[in-house]
Amino acid sequence: MMRSFPRIRFGLMVGIGGGAPGEPSNDPRNDIRLGDVVVSCPTVDSSGVLQYDFGKTMREGKFVQTGTLNKTHIELRNGVSVLQANHRKEISQVPSHIDAILQSNRKMGGYFDHPGLEHDQLFRADYDHVDGESSCETCDRGALLVRKPRADKDPAIHYGLIGSANQVMKHGMTREKLRKEKGILCFEMEAAGLMDILPCLVIRGICDYADSHKNKRWQPYAAAVAAAYAKEILSVIPASEVSSTFTLDADTIKDTLRTLISALTLRELLQLLPGLKPSQRKSTIPNLDPGDPRFSWVFKNLDYESWRSNDSGFVLCLSNPLAHHLSQVSSYIVDQEEKANRPVLYCFCSQITNGEFSKGLQDVEDQNSALASALIYTLLDQIIRLSPTEKIVPIMRLILYDLLQKFFKTEASQHWTENVFDCRSLPNGLRSMLSNTATKDLLAAFHQTLDYVKPQPTLIVLDGIEKAYQGGRFLKIISLLINDLRQHNPKIKAVLAGPVLCDITALSQESVFIEYDKERRECLSSLRFENTRYEKISPEHSGSFDWIWTHDEYKSWSISETSRLLYIQGKPGSGKSTLTKYFDSNLRTREPAAKQAIVARFFYSFREGELQRSHYNMLLSLLYDILYQEEAFFYHHCQTEYRSHRRSGEKWDYTSLKKILGSLQDYYSAGRQFYFIIDAVDESENADRRDMINLLCSLCSNIKYCVVKIFISSRPVTQLEARRDQFLNFIRLQDETMLDISNFANSLLGGLDLDLTREITYIIENAQGVFLWVKLVGEELLRLHEDGYSEHDIFLTLKQLPTELEEVYALMLDKMRANKSCLSYGLRMLRFILFAQRPLRVNELLHYLGIPENIESNSMFNLSDEIFDKGVPSERIIISCGGNFIEITQQDDEHRVVQVIHQTALEFLRDPNGVVSRSEFRIDEERAHMTIAATCIRYLMVCATNTFLRAGLQDSEYWISKHYEYYIKYLDRRPLTFYPFHHLKHHVDSCKGYVSQHSTQDLAAQLISNWIHDPFNYLLESWVGSPLEPIVSNGIRHGLLIAAAKDGFDAVLAGMLVLIGVDVVSITEESGRTPLSWAAGNGQESTIRLLLKHMANIDSQDLFGRTPLSWAAENGQESAIKLLLEHQADVNPPDHFGWTPLIWAAGNAQESTVRLLLENGADVHYFQNYSKRTPLISAAGNGRESAVKLLLHEEYADVNFADSDGRTPLSWAAGNGQESAVELLLGKNADSNIPDSQGRTPLSWAAGNGQESAVRLLLEKNADVNLPDSHGLTPLSWAAGNGHQPIVELLLLRGACVNASDKWASPLWWATRNEDSAIIELLRNNGATL
Repeated sequence: MMRSFPRIRFGLMVGIGGGAPGEPSNDPRNDIRLGDVVVSCPTVDSSGVLQYDFGKTMREGKFVQTGTLNKTHIELRNGVSVLQANHRKEISQVPSHIDAILQSNRKMGGYFDHPGLEHDQLFRADYDHVDGESSCETCDRGALLVRKPRADKDPAIHYGLIGSANQVMKHGMTREKLRKEKGILCFEMEAAGLMDILPCLVIRGICDYADSHKNKRWQPYAAAVAAAYAKEILSVIPASEVSSTFTLDADTIKDTLRTLISALTLRELLQLLPGLKPSQRKSTIPNLDPGDPRFSWVFKNLDYESWRSNDSGFVLCLSNPLAHHLSQVSSYIVDQEEKANRPVLYCFCSQITNGEFSKGLQDVEDQNSALASALIYTLLDQIIRLSPTEKIVPIMRLILYDLLQKFFKTEASQHWTENVFDCRSLPNGLRSMLSNTATKDLLAAFHQTLDYVKPQPTLIVLDGIEKAYQGGRFLKIISLLINDLRQHNPKIKAVLAGPVLCDITALSQESVFIEYDKERRECLSSLRFENTRYEKISPEHSGSFDWIWTHDEYKSWSISETSRLLYIQGKPGSGKSTLTKYFDSNLRTREPAAKQAIVARFFYSFREGELQRSHYNMLLSLLYDILYQEEAFFYHHCQTEYRSHRRSGEKWDYTSLKKILGSLQDYYSAGRQFYFIIDAVDESENADRRDMINLLCSLCSNIKYCVVKIFISSRPVTQLEARRDQFLNFIRLQDETMLDISNFANSLLGGLDLDLTREITYIIENAQGVFLWVKLVGEELLRLHEDGYSEHDIFLTLKQLPTELEEVYALMLDKMRANKSCLSYGLRMLRFILFAQRPLRVNELLHYLGIPENIESNSMFNLSDEIFDKGVPSERIIISCGGNFIEITQQDDEHRVVQVIHQTALEFLRDPNGVVSRSEFRIDEERAHMTIAATCIRYLMVCATNTFLRAGLQDSEYWISKHYEYYIKYLDRRPLTFYPFHHLKHHVDSCKGYVSQHSTQDLAAQLISNWIHDPFNYLLESWVGSPLEPIVSNGIRHGLLIAAAKDGFDAVLAGMLVLIGVDVVSITEESGRTPLSWAAGNGQESTIRLLLKHMANIDSQDLFGRTPLSWAAENGQESAIKLLLEHQADVNPPDHFGWTPLIWAAGNAQESTVRLLLENGADVHYFQNYSKRTPLISAAGNGRESAVKLLLHEEYADVNFADSDGRTPLSWAAGNGQESAVELLLGKNADSNIPDSQGRTPLSWAAGNGQESAVRLLLEKNADVNLPDSHGLTPLSWAAGNGHQPIVELLLLRGACVNASDKWASPLWWATRNEDSAIIELLRNNGATL
């Protein structure tokens, strides 16, 4: 009935019963007769109804009550009291109600009439009815009790205890015993079963005396008088009071719910637990293939395999910012356990946060409690289902009874009873009670259930734990749950998964942590090598090398389904490197098979120095490119080698690198293709070249599952030529470039005003496939044309030019020797360029030339900054005195460097038996090193002597940031300091065998002795062995590096400090910010590159927990963000306030920055901070319109998500007057009436802050103009109190209520308090009163 009519407030149980008459009395109220009415009335120790068969019988047959039934509701009890009082002063309406019934229903007459007083017979209690007789006619009349007849037939109303049982009372002695012991006035058999479900007022008409002398004569009349009394009691209970004030009391609810638990079926009981059901996981999480490379970070991970095989800790922690991928992993692990018939427990907490469990909860603690409850119930449900079917119901009832009992002992139960419980659906009420049960009681129930069930689950999987719960309490709960499980099964394992790696050291020291891609990114950092050669290779002439895509050998190589090596052989200057760069740049667009392939490259270079010739660095580069593009390869064999490398603390072992590359042979990735592009093998180290070529050939021959295509270009070298027959594809470059040579020659000479057809034809016929010869000859012809020579003269000169490169170089040398004024500069430049340890930048070379070679050391002290600057030549000197042997090229870090034009030119100049060795340009290596060392030392002496701030700088031990900034500004004017700080020791050591070496040592000693306390000495300490305090030395270096990064100086300066051995990982200033943090925040791209190249920690956190990416995002430094993300910076690291880079960007930057972060996996739903501030809230509150648009796009952001103060994006935008953001949010159906934790709506904030445009927009969208906050203040109150008259007028026009129920919240009171006469008048004119 209550399910059908859920709004029933109370019940009247109206019917017949057996009376328990006492001693005969003249007062009808104390003398129960047939036809009287007995009404249940609570006594001291009962509710008005006593279940007399629910107790125990003590010695001598005495009945002892062991429990009580629920009392009827207070409104009914009050009605009884009113009626009793009425009956003391006036007669009962029962007789008149009976007469009215009989008169209006004449057919009832006779049947429901009073049977007559003569038929009211009471026998002694000890006299039983004669067996087998239907009436009392044969009973002993002497056993009748004599009672005084009543004056009339009107029924007497008796109030007292009614006895109830599940059998009819028809034994006089038992009746008497219970009457005397308990004071029972009436016996019946229905009320006890109903009182705990629906507490009722029991009204019984007396039809017999509860003895064996029963008859049915009095039953109709007794029923009628009971109904008449029910009508009278209802007449004294106001209906308005029932509907407005009636609630079930706590005891009633508790007993009702207990009865419900006893009545529910197995299916209904299982549905009660407010947790996730198994079907919910399957319906929302897609299956995965464990062989999918996206999941190699887990299933191929050494730590996962070790955890699975019981070789490591019992807890596995997984983290991945892509939460949906992580849920797939967790779901797969659960599936595997279930398929193996191993019991497993699991909970996907993200489904809890997205479901009904936390819906509508604004308070963080309320959300936390709801989510913790859902987790425990989910696990309880699964544990109970592990029990035998016949045990589930008893276990469930025991648990629910216990939780019910504990809940009603808590303070929270009173609030729940009065404000939450809804009696319209008892199962929902019970479910609601369970949802509000204290966490500690649920944990106790969990422990109790384990004791009952004794399950043996092998695994527990908890997914999305960081999403589901903020703070450490959740981990503590998890710890308690898992430790309980371990007590029952010590071998159980656990998986904890979430988007952010959680600290579970408090849970267990036996833990394995796997953070998505963390180890691979660390490995990539250790493999990073800057291949500087690539950017210096000249681009191809338009249209050149297009032939390669259709060449038969290339097509055979490219379309083959097996691994192959293509060898491009070319003579010096034939364009091998240009072709290789062209091929690398166009491969993915021209070759369909390469679009999804892994492409790795390395360009050897003799001119770039030892690093670019190294096979070791070639392996680093190839492996870096492979691992950057193919995450899964890291978990094939590389992870094992990387851990060995990491443990050693040394640089990578050469053998390990070869082993990793060689492991491609058995790497399985269906259909995966790898392209290796390797240029200038002839310029690589001779040592191990054969070994490296063997490794590449072995890959092609033995690879099992993938396909490797190797593209090699080189001059003929023995190690390659000896294997020519082994190569499956071969192209001789000079045989294929006739058309390219023609196009190149025409582009050089075709645009002149002379007809040089003959010259171009001659060049093509004699080029022999050497582009460099064409370039050199063409430039000579251009010079002749510029000097005014005729076409005939030009052709004659052309025919006299040599057709071999070496002879051309000799001719260039002769011209250089003929220019006497350039001899000194030319020789000095060539010495420095040929024997420098790295490519020189243009300004470094010019400053080098600014130091005279023949100056005495003592004269350096008098060489002022001004004099020195006047002695630095211009850039034109490099071209005019370089004899065409030197060129200026652009590096990828935007710096311009000088280099010899080609490897063949370098070999020509350094040939110990060649033309140069027999000229004044003969360059002795030791003398070159001596000259370089001496010049560098003199340069440092000039800098140290003439630092224009030297006199104004205090002792460096006491420097603060401004001193470092001053000093770094001076160093920025002296670019050559970058070179000697790192390489001077090499040059000094390399000239020890030279006769004049002692002068270099003298210069060095003089530099050290004279500038022992100069900052230069600290910078040079790495090779001069300075005895100065290391702490001071490091302080100087660190301070200068931070100043360079912080103030945006050129990367040369930052590089200078890095290369002398400064550990950029450990450098911080007082705020904890690193040089990389400052460089990123200020957008210094070149400085960022250099710091990352030298292993700066890309995710370092300052004292506020902010990373370089966080600072770049806040300041909108898009290029810095791109660079950091390219180097695998973590895109979602929260700072100590819980703000991610996306939150900073959304609140401060432009759309492009927000878009860039989103495209790289930034989590738009992230709110793991105490304020729960999301990117959308940040953007809306600060009025970043473009960011708001972007975040509102598709599924990106929840438009109504509220922060910890309950404020939504619309609330912040409206309160701050961000009109465009308000309009955008309303356009996406943002709710304008959501109150925050203070009860204030967006309209309240806009009105209170005077944001008129926002108020208008909200009113147009029908925002509720009269919603009060928790203090009773309406938007009108806020506007009036803060003096915003235009908004007051707006609100009044839209029907704002001018008076409040509480005068302290009324608009007029606030306006009066602030003495705002205009608003006071406006409000009074609209009917406002106090």
